[in-house]
Amino acid sequence: MKHAKDIFVMKMELPSASPTARCYRLPSFPPPPDWPVVEDADGNVISLWGDAFWDWTPFHGKKMKIHFNRDIHGSTGGMRTEPISAENEWDLRLIVTTMIYGPHGITNANVLKLDFHLIRRVVSFCEDNGIRVRDLGRFPTVWKSLAKVTRNARSRERLILILDRLLQSKEELGFAILESRDIAKLAEVFANSTATGAREDTEQVAYIPPRLYIYTLNRQRECIDDFLANQEKIAQCFEFCLDAYVHNFGSLQAAIEKTNGAQMPFTKPSKKSISKAIRLGFYRGTFHDTAKRFKIAGLLAKWVAADIDDDETDEGVTSLKMFCSYLNLINSVCLPYIGAFTFQRKEELGALRSDCLIWERDPIVGPIPIICGETTKTDPDNDARWPTSPHVAVAVEAANAVARMRMTAVVDATSPSNKALTSNPLLFSPPTEPWSSSRSKGKVHNYRSSVQSYAQIIAAHTKLFDPDVLKMTEEDLVHARRFTPNLDKKGAFAVGKPWPFSYHQLRRTGGINMYASGLLSETSIQVLLKHLVIYQTRYYRQHFSSARINETRQAMVVSSAYLVLAKQLKASVEDRFVSPAGNSLEQDKEIHLISESDYKKLIAAANRDEISFRGTTLGGCVTRGDCQYGGIESIARCAGGDGGKPCQDAKLDKAKREFVADLLANYVIQQMQFQPGTRRYEALQMEISACRNYLELTAD
Repeated sequence: MKHAKDIFVMKMELPSASPTARCYRLPSFPPPPDWPVVEDADGNVISLWGDAFWDWTPFHGKKMKIHFNRDIHGSTGGMRTEPISAENEWDLRLIVTTMIYGPHGITNANVLKLDFHLIRRVVSFCEDNGIRVRDLGRFPTVWKSLAKVTRNARSRERLILILDRLLQSKEELGFAILESRDIAKLAEVFANSTATGAREDTEQVAYIPPRLYIYTLNRQRECIDDFLANQEKIAQCFEFCLDAYVHNFGSLQAAIEKTNGAQMPFTKPSKKSISKAIRLGFYRGTFHDTAKRFKIAGLLAKWVAADIDDDETDEGVTSLKMFCSYLNLINSVCLPYIGAFTFQRKEELGALRSDCLIWERDPIVGPIPIICGETTKTDPDNDARWPTSPHVAVAVEAANAVARMRMTAVVDATSPSNKALTSNPLLFSPPTEPWSSSRSKGKVHNYRSSVQSYAQIIAAHTKLFDPDVLKMTEEDLVHARRFTPNLDKKGAFAVGKPWPFSYHQLRRTGGINMYASGLLSETSIQVLLKHLVIYQTRYYRQHFSSARINETRQAMVVSSAYLVLAKQLKASVEDRFVSPAGNSLEQDKEIHLISESDYKKLIAAANRDEISFRGTTLGGCVTRGDCQYGGIESIARCAGGDGGKPCQDAKLDKAKREFVADLLANYVIQQMQFQPGTRRYEALQMEISACRNYLELTAD
């Protein structure tokens, strides 16, 4: 038996499963049958590890039993199951123990319940096919049919994550249900599946083509940068307008409640009263004059003003409501921009607070940005975290600036009930200014603001994107169908039609793009997501932080990673991979021989466990088992940047030359910020040397 005291501990935070409880830490793996796996708050044993079922009711707070081997029909056990053999029951017990106590242990009882039912169906499926679940990898015809035990795309993503986590715990568990190459192929099978009765699978969430993905991100970033460059002027204009309303109506509350046009500070009075209004400060001129005074008229004309013949003028800036529309635009831009790098759902984005961005320091890669917020799962995790990219910092800063402005227009902002809310408001705060038409003006709320769909944002802000650029080309559809073979949506996807964007598409596209650098020609995507790949690897694979990461995001990202791996296996049949150690190596001869044949031979060799393949920053790796050097967060060892010979297992992809050249330039700039001889300087030097070695080795 393996000693497990330092590895197998419960990851859930439960009152009756504190670190001092017997059920908190496994004494060994597997534990003895009489080990108490469930205790109540008083320390009484509820279930032993060897029992026919585990009664998790004390942990879950409501009835919950995990039945390992029982013919269950109806309400007693929830989902219907069938009896399984003693061998499969043993394997299931080991698997569930690893799911709870292993390195990637489940942190939520609801998630455990769903994951158990999912893996139990997999075991039952193996039983029906007369095989043991630990031997599933030997029967590709069987595991390629696992779509039958999953109900929808989300459960398939979740199954890929479970299989991946069990693979990561292979050494402790003693076996893996599927190896990485098989999980990759299964992810591709799932992606191509159209299970009956699964509405969301009938037409899978579309993959946004690189051209449109980059164009929209660039336009959003341009809008954010323009705002931040004029932030002080915008804030001063907002304060001026708010003061004008308070002056005219006597108080902020009166300005919010009354709508007398005669008192509006930017509405021109009649000829009879205009002189008096100007003298008393009740008329401040048109808002166009105010916008010019604060030097933001051109900014508003660029992004929100009505279309006019000459876009270089600012004559379209005629209404104060355009100012409100501009601030709404900033929120509407920042929200999907952040989502593109966090893969959050729109409801999760709408629930973010102003203090959502934190930085955690990693000893290898430095500060890692983390978006913190409340999830929208059935059982919310109030400390859910999304490791992300430094690119989100500007969007958080811009949205925060808008929120701070709007908090100054909250009536009675210093009251005890409002003070906490205004000090840390929703990141995407709705309009509070008295000149807006919003029902939330003058108020601050503690609940999630409603979030417009991506399509609504595009329709509401016509100057954000060029409609002609958003029209699909034949090349766009080729890219989209590469990862969404059954793309249709009742004719919505066709050449010449505008791409129908959605937040779900952002999530799926981002997850794929993180790992698809060798499959995409768009270098800008690789540069944008480089940090995200590194941070995901450190945070998820290396267990850098003990904080809980959003589970749905992890399932989507891991599933996308395996789907890309399957595509990379196919791409390896092309003659674009070279070995940095030279073609004289016996292993490279084997790989090279297979790369000249078709994909079936490559998969056949992988199924016989003769070769393995996984994607890396420089291309691929054919090492058997895990690599301690990674190949993603650091490429020094792969290409000999550490002074040694290049790794003989590395396969360098010529298609990544442009990306690596940009990476090299980035490393050189970073190195200038550190003193020679420091650890960071020397680490960057190894990455620089590796990039240069790669460029030399892959040169024609």
